[in-house]
Amino acid sequence: MVLLFLQQIINVLIHLNILKKTEPVKYRKYIKDYVMIMDNIKYWNINKNIMDSDSKNLLVMALNTKT
Repeated sequence: MVLLFLQQIINVLIHLNILKKTEPVKYRKYIKDYVMIMDNIKYWNINKNIMDSDSKNLLVMALNTKT
């Protein structure tokens, strides 16, 4: 599971690197979105055990709108 997740991150980074060279404006937008998603995933991993169900649902909905 972790290996698959790491492979997906590597694939995203490869595609972002290509995009950086070809379309810098889109690259900046995607990087901003990617950082926000990763920050939310980090927040989820740290706080998932203490969040109530409504908070979890709101965070999942926010993540789903960006992916």
